[in-house]
Amino acid sequence: MSVTIRSARDDERPEVEALVRRCGKFVRTYFALRQVERYYRLGFVMVAIDDDSGRIVGFNVAVPLARKHTKPWTAIYEIGVDPEARGQGIATQMIGVALAASPYKRIRLVVDERNEGAARLYRGLGFRALGVRENKSKERIIDMELGGPLMEENAT
Repeated sequence: MSVTIRSARDDERPEVEALVRRCGKFVRTYFALRQVERYYRLGFVMVAIDDDSGRIVGFNVAVPLARKHTKPWTAIYEIGVDPEARGQGIATQMIGVALAASPYKRIRLVVDERNEGAARLYRGLGFRALGVRENKSKERIIDMELGGPLMEENAT
């Protein structure tokens, strides 16, 4: 499947929210909808559009963060691909666009420990596990990072 990845437009928000709901058990729907709402107007929500049908088949929320006492990074808060479009490299392409658009060389994300496919994808892209912890919902999640100490000296 050939896709175009770009910033989501205001008129696409209902379709993005519907996709969030279809993405399944590892996209925490309530949290993802809050992230979409919070970051939509700021331009941090990207969509993957199927070039043939014009449908939105993927979304991500990637936000650059700079906080006191740490090197800045970009957090990939959410990423989801329509179940019918999975396995076609869309998530990989979306992560690539998020990395290219990031003003920082350090990227962080979390993945549900049970989501072996996503964890395998992230490791294949060079993310490394920083540790496993329980979130507020008592789910075990893996904190992952691309960049980090080896790249920090070149970080913006």
